[in-house]
Amino acid sequence: MADKKSKEIKKNSKEIILRSAKVLFAMHGFELTTVREIAGKAGINVAMVYYYFNTKEELHQNIIDDAFKSFYQSLKEGVGQGKGPEEKIYDVIKVYITFLHHDKDLHRIILRETVSQSKHIDMIVKKYISRNFDLVHSIIKEGVQKGTFREHDSTLSTFSLIGMILYYFTYEPIFIRLISPKKREKPITEFLPEHIFNLFMEGVKG
Repeated sequence: MADKKSKEIKKNSKEIILRSAKVLFAMHGFELTTVREIAGKAGINVAMVYYYFNTKEELHQNIIDDAFKSFYQSLKEGVGQGKGPEEKIYDVIKVYITFLHHDKDLHRIILRETVSQSKHIDMIVKKYISRNFDLVHSIIKEGVQKGTFREHDSTLSTFSLIGMILYYFTYEPIFIRLISPKKREKPITEFLPEHIFNLFMEGVKG
């Protein structure tokens, strides 16, 4: 019983460290966040952080790895098998918006890494972002091959689709101040997927 309780405490401590670090990395970026700040936010001592993670780099890697694994799994499960390209595109948009709506810190971390051209960006693109990109790209290419979508540069349209989604999360503080009060009352997950889907379809169907 004591061993089980000890394991639960250790698991909870590790999760608290990960959550605290994620918030701080999203707010300040990797370079400007210190282990002492992470420990302070988690309500533990610095030694406890190093008990679970050898370096700040390892902690950062764990956060990104966990988030993108969950993101990719959501895409794999959310894009219905046996559906046509149009339906799959809608599923992709829905999953992206729903996931980022509930994990805004991931988007902020990646945005900071991108803007600062950090040392992590190559690894993040090759190991994580490219996998999501390839999945979306394959659906668009399938649509072209089946004649559902017109012939066009499918790589650029993949960038455009993902870019439309990410735009709203990048500029959310501005976006929510510009849209009507009526729309502001609704969660973004209710009205944005259909809007982006219709806009994208206008372009690729021709």
